[in-house]
Amino acid sequence: MSICPINFNWKQIVDPHVIQVEPSYGEIAPKSYALMEALITGAKPGKLVDDIPCYVEFADEPIYLHVEADIKVVIVILFITYIYLQLYNNYNK
Repeated sequence: MSICPINFNWKQIVDPHVIQVEPSYGEIAPKSYALMEALITGAKPGKLVDDIPCYVEFADEPIYLHVEADIKVVIVILFITYIYLQLYNNYNK
């Protein structure tokens, strides 16, 4: 767990499928966590594989949530991936 707040901002994917994470932005309190949902709107049947970038304050590069789903006629099978956001205090080393 982080010892300081973590500000995050998820990018939304819109082509060819719509993939978003809710909440799309916010702050995670120190020594806490946040529950988030990946929402998918399939444009056509088939396999969906994508990486959703998340921009974290003070991080040089975005982090990614890897998403895989099989879009069926009315059924979506989602393979859950967990991601941990953590910042370290480099000043107290």
